[in-house]
Amino acid sequence: MSQNDTAPESFVPYANGGSTTMVATPMPPGGTIEGTVMPTPPAPPTPPPAPAPAPPRAKGVPAGLGEGLPDKLRIDLHELLLRVGGQLQSTYEARVAHPEAQAPRALLPYTECSTAGSVASRLAVINAVFNRQMPGGPTSARQTASSVRALLKLGPNDDVRAYLNIVLVALDELAGDVNAALREEAEIEARSAQLESEAEKKLRNASGVYVYTYPHYWRHPYVPGTERRLVKVGKTDGAAFTRIRAQARQSGAPEEPLLLRVYVAPEPGVSERSFHRLLDAAEHSRNEGATAGREWFSTTLEFCDEIAAALRLEVLAADVT
Repeated sequence: MSQNDTAPESFVPYANGGSTTMVATPMPPGGTIEGTVMPTPPAPPTPPPAPAPAPPRAKGVPAGLGEGLPDKLRIDLHELLLRVGGQLQSTYEARVAHPEAQAPRALLPYTECSTAGSVASRLAVINAVFNRQMPGGPTSARQTASSVRALLKLGPNDDVRAYLNIVLVALDELAGDVNAALREEAEIEARSAQLESEAEKKLRNASGVYVYTYPHYWRHPYVPGTERRLVKVGKTDGAAFTRIRAQARQSGAPEEPLLLRVYVAPEPGVSERSFHRLLDAAEHSRNEGATAGREWFSTTLEFCDEIAAALRLEVLAADVT
């Protein structure tokens, strides 16, 4: 039988004028030829079961963040930071979209932050959340802990909540470390002296607005549980802070003042009044005690930086975060 043959046939007798003719008729499947049952074709083989889907990967999380964490936890942290809002979310989005730009100054143009210092503060939160990397000192640890508490208020799942509480414990321990506080104070003093030297060179032919405080005020925020400290905001020229330091010594102040910011301003008197007006409007009220000057405010360096950015002033900063 050739490959083109049809199915097997049976022969049925047919009377034709007294003679008998055998007529071939197709045999239905399963019929017989000479008593032999034709086999039914075998069913096609059952395909093997499909493999179980792979667990979801942490798509979108930048390299170097949370690589030792379970993928599910990493994804949950990623999604939490993408809905936290504000400058923290914008900094994380910039970190995701621009993995090649990891330094604060490189990321700044892609964020809602006004200064590289603000970006650095948000990156400290991101690194603490993903890598449990602790900030450089108690002050930045308190700031980072505050942001982690804000993340917990967003209602994450139980695994994320348990993990963030572990991070929070480590941050609180650093924030309360006395030895770390002493090291941080020494670093701030060194950076303040460096800023003073830089400002004197920068402002030799220009003027600006300065922000300074004393170590005691820096160690003890004026509003407990916040980063609002007593700082003095006033106008200056290149030698003004040298005079401030000399006046502090003459008045018997127990500590050397710490220069924290200088904002280069072409009209320092106008800029100073703008600072004071905006600080008052935000109710970062000045200390009105009998011995307090009118230029003292209870505020944060970040808020002062935001004012300077709105006024389009160049920022000279002692890196105290």
